[in-house]
Amino acid sequence: GAEAVPGRLTASEREALVAPLRQVFARGQDADHDGLTPGFLEGVRHQRLVRGRAPGHRGVLVGEVVDVRRGKGEVVVRLTVGVKRGDGVVFDGGRRGMREEGEEGGAVYALHDAATGAVLEPADEARTAGAAVVVRFGRGAVDLSRVRLGDAVWRTRDHALEAATRLLIGDQ
Repeated sequence: GAEAVPGRLTASEREALVAPLRQVFARGQDADHDGLTPGFLEGVRHQRLVRGRAPGHRGVLVGEVVDVRRGKGEVVVRLTVGVKRGDGVVFDGGRRGMREEGEEGGAVYALHDAATGAVLEPADEARTAGAAVVVRFGRGAVDLSRVRLGDAVWRTRDHALEAATRLLIGDQ
């Protein structure tokens, strides 16, 4: 493993600090562009700051749709980052007009392991990264006819991070 250097963060310490910042501040665009940059410290390079694809706040890219079960009101997502009940997600198929019409998404109502069917609780968030999960939303909350295989899935809201932030702000 990497040796600790006095006065410098290890890779795991850095990631632990950057992950919440990515959720709050990043204008992520795709798997290669998470949206966190040195900003204007590199000079005026607007395309380096935000690519034109989706300049609004997207949060964190968390996975890709691998199955849509419209009859059951479920979407199966292969996650790259953990997600939990209460988080907000949006489906991005990169289709023209989708932003103008409003993207599909909503709050996660329930999560199940796609392989075993086991219910996943918020405490299971870390182990959902890399897994295929069944995502369910509240009745009628998401129009699954607009969700397609291969759509990117973004976590637009981290329920636990928002709750912790409210505590911090209320503490001042």
